[in-house]
Amino acid sequence: MPDTASWHPDPTFRGTWGIVSTCVSTLIICVWNAIHFNIPPRDQKWSFLHKLPWLLCGLFAPDLLIIVAGDQLDDDARFISAAARRYLRTRCSSVRDNLSLAESVPLTGSEANDKLSDSGSKSSGLSNREHAWTLAHSFYAYMGGFVLDSSLTPAFGTDKTLTLAPRLFVFLMEHAPDIIPDISEADIQRKGKSSWLAKALLVSQLLYFSISCAARLAQKLSLTLLEVWTLAHALGAIGIYVLWWKKPFDAAEPIVIGGEQAQEFAAYFQMVARYTISAGFSDTQAYAEGIYYLKITASTESTVTQDQQTDLLERENWPITLLAGNSIQLEGYTFTVQARKPDPDNDILFAKTPRPWYARERGPDGSVSVSKADVQRWRLAARAATRLGGIWEQPADMELRRTSGLWELSSSLQGSSGSELALFAAMWVIPTMCALLHVLGWNATFPTLAERILWRVGAVVTSAGPTAFFLAAIIGSDLEDRVKTANSPVLSHVLRILSWTGSALMFTVAFLYVLSNLYFFVESIRQLLYLPDDAFLLPSFSVYFPHFS
Repeated sequence: MPDTASWHPDPTFRGTWGIVSTCVSTLIICVWNAIHFNIPPRDQKWSFLHKLPWLLCGLFAPDLLIIVAGDQLDDDARFISAAARRYLRTRCSSVRDNLSLAESVPLTGSEANDKLSDSGSKSSGLSNREHAWTLAHSFYAYMGGFVLDSSLTPAFGTDKTLTLAPRLFVFLMEHAPDIIPDISEADIQRKGKSSWLAKALLVSQLLYFSISCAARLAQKLSLTLLEVWTLAHALGAIGIYVLWWKKPFDAAEPIVIGGEQAQEFAAYFQMVARYTISAGFSDTQAYAEGIYYLKITASTESTVTQDQQTDLLERENWPITLLAGNSIQLEGYTFTVQARKPDPDNDILFAKTPRPWYARERGPDGSVSVSKADVQRWRLAARAATRLGGIWEQPADMELRRTSGLWELSSSLQGSSGSELALFAAMWVIPTMCALLHVLGWNATFPTLAERILWRVGAVVTSAGPTAFFLAAIIGSDLEDRVKTANSPVLSHVLRILSWTGSALMFTVAFLYVLSNLYFFVESIRQLLYLPDDAFLLPSFSVYFPHFS
């Protein structure tokens, strides 16, 4: 037994497994825990196969995740927040507007859903709210957190709810603010599976790894290529965490807005919005073969038959058959079935994806079958249209989505502003800085000279990639706009070729960027067998940093 107490530090060396395990655990944080997926439809759950494309993207194209996070923050979450400032007002904390004690207590879970269902049946025009609208609310709305009850009028097959895309949600804010859920930011964050403390701990571990790498460089100790590659991902993940700090992580359940108005607007959106199907990694606007068209006009006098004057919803025999030109009158509007039209743009047809309500195949005589849900949809939509002053035509960017992937290609872009330019700079600076870190492997030990040259070429490609990509995108977009205003066919043709060249350059840069990251990964693993001796030494002060595992 020793005479005095003593403290024995860890060894001053590390093994190959220690290098690999540290890098792998850091990469898991960078890829798995940094991606904040949107809420899936209620009849589905995010599985590993659904997440796999984006996980691979985070591993081999992390810059794209930074762009996605920045786009969601500025073009969507802030867009919704700006609309909330216009259409939603917060009550003063000292004024309760005659609320009962039960109504003034924040609700969560099923209690909140029950209150929302009750509030949906109240009259519109009440926009004062107890809880302030925050960026967390906007992120939750963007990721599909608020859905309308459409149990009477399923939009896709048997779906009972309708997901509010950003444009639809803002439209509802403007025209029916009283049915927007009035819940606190704490309730929103509880929908996710990660608190701010958990995010802070993960960021701390990423910072610890980054400081450890910096300490090795400061003491002129070799940094393995795997650590260089992981360091680039770590700094990128920190940037993603900052951009998505207010976005709930892995939220699974949306809030259902119920009531009469909710059902009316759900039916109205199904009539005027453009349908979009999410395939998981990206969204596809799809149109059904055999679609039938409706002509909706305001009717001043009854022109329907005796059978159609009865309450159609009380019929026992469904569906009913309508020929082209036949019409049904509901709630002051006449719904006339149009002749079948070909798809003018040769758009993608529905295959095994859930078909929307209007996907109908014509009979031999051009007839179409109308279900009870169709008639109910027309009636509820007519009531919503009456609330809006008889407006049926809406902007083309009003899209109806069945599900939410990670990235919504929404059309909620605003005009240029200082904040947008600053965020654009961040979306360019962060990927460039992360890519530049690959230069740290410029003089590393490589098995062969050819592998060193390939690494250096890849470092140049990835470092210049974000700049080249954004320049090609800006120039290509500008040239495409100039094509539309060109005053001569020759100039238009030249500008179109240059625009195509810019698009080709974008795809080329993206391809070389991904290819370079694939090479970085393979070479990082291969170099582990050819490490110099000082790669296994620890920097003299890194052992005193806390490490959160």
